[in-house]
Amino acid sequence: MPQTHRMTAAEPPHARVEAASTVPEVTDDALEYALRTNAVVPFFQPIVDVQSGNLRGFEVLARWRASDGRLLLPDAFIPVAVSAGLIASLTIHLVEQACRAAREWPGDFYLAFNMPPTMLQESATVDHIIATLKATGFPLRRIRVEMTEVEVVEDERAAELGIAHLRELGIKTMLDDFGTGYSSLVRLHRFQFDKIKIDGSFIRALEQDEASRKIVSAIVGLGKSLGAKVVAESVETRFQLEFLASIGCDTYQGWWLAPAMDAATAAGWLARFEPRQAAPSSTHLTPYQRQYQLEILYERSPVGLAFIDPDLRFAAANAKFCNMIHVPRYEVIGQKVTDVLPVEIGGRALELILRGFCDDQGDLSEVVMPHTAETFLLNHERVSDAGGVVLGVSVVCIDVTDTKRYEAALRAREQEDVYAAPGTPTVFWVAEESGELSYMTPHPLELAAMSVRERIDSWYARMDPPDRERVRSEWVGRDPAATTFQTRFRLEWPDGSRRWVLSRGDLKETGHARRWYGFFTDITREVELEERLGSAVV
Repeated sequence: MPQTHRMTAAEPPHARVEAASTVPEVTDDALEYALRTNAVVPFFQPIVDVQSGNLRGFEVLARWRASDGRLLLPDAFIPVAVSAGLIASLTIHLVEQACRAAREWPGDFYLAFNMPPTMLQESATVDHIIATLKATGFPLRRIRVEMTEVEVVEDERAAELGIAHLRELGIKTMLDDFGTGYSSLVRLHRFQFDKIKIDGSFIRALEQDEASRKIVSAIVGLGKSLGAKVVAESVETRFQLEFLASIGCDTYQGWWLAPAMDAATAAGWLARFEPRQAAPSSTHLTPYQRQYQLEILYERSPVGLAFIDPDLRFAAANAKFCNMIHVPRYEVIGQKVTDVLPVEIGGRALELILRGFCDDQGDLSEVVMPHTAETFLLNHERVSDAGGVVLGVSVVCIDVTDTKRYEAALRAREQEDVYAAPGTPTVFWVAEESGELSYMTPHPLELAAMSVRERIDSWYARMDPPDRERVRSEWVGRDPAATTFQTRFRLEWPDGSRRWVLSRGDLKETGHARRWYGFFTDITREVELEERLGSAVV
């Protein structure tokens, strides 16, 4: 049965229930009289760009103002219109009323009308529609014709010719309620629709149903591949809108934006309407472009990349990753993690991956390959869809073998230097502009395992308390414009002896920061000599 002027997301769930339970009996004569007396009126539901928030058009929906004042929804009278042969009259009546009402409204929006294939199959009816449109003065290029997918096309060739004729006049066509019928791909190919409208049942289920998210994503991807714009109807929540934005859906309509409104109300809404970006921007890549872009990124990445699905199997792995684990790719993809990785590291890797499924906070772990001593830095991140369903774990593997070897060689060299020059008296330091030490080089006699912070704290602790207070006073009382500071103090040396230390620093600007750079050096002999000379003079 045709669903022309069907009930859409313009009605919230409670309105749908109420309409079904309170609609009076509709007869052929009553409907025909309603058409003659203009009791059947157009309602307008806005369609807005997902990314920019700009108005793109209105879908025109049929409403019947009954004699008792009630507003009847399409489900109450469309079946009667079809059985009585009044569907073409109803559609043309709606087209005329809507176009005349909207032709003076500001903007370049389009009007979208539902038309059954039976009308598009009859050249005389198509000509009647075109004549009606021209008579209203509403531009033909701003008309959209929607054909519902579930409707049967008895003469596809005739319908194809009718759609082609409309397209020649600048009228674009849309496939409505996509995903609910059985011939979607055939019709997309044959009729070359300019737009695809996703059925509202999928949109309303986005938050609760993973399968609906997959279907909607697939429809948006299909539309982009074919160069067809995609419209989502029945958008009623922020989540739905943000999900549609994330997958690149073009436009939407529904109660989240506005309900269907009569002409006067719609005109007022349009006058107050202010475009706003309702959702973050998303990629406009087609699935083909995205596929090859990701393939290039995966294959030419300087690091190993892999993706583990919830069954703990490798769903993807680049050549770099496979080379790291020394396993051919054809023996990796589709295989269990523990069946691919060496036994010595398989358990550890599995532990990290399982942690990734449970915790979305990735961390870095070192993994050493058995027999080769290659060292890899492993990072894992959980991948979830918009509804929070875990899709898998993404793994990044960085080869740090050369870095680890260099660090080991550097540590060995430092150790040699320590043994070769145990009495080296100079320690270099860096301080912030405030004078607070932020770095010190290690003294050969200090513990190698000390951190920088522990080393700095150790030097402060080993200063003679009186000298510590004196040096502080000298720093506070210095000339604020001075770029050099020098002092000396007594200190317990790392070997336990007591020494005099000279501290000298210069203020320098590097990049956007000003810091002090200086050194501590042992001046015990100089101080002792000064004391001896002083005694000799006396």
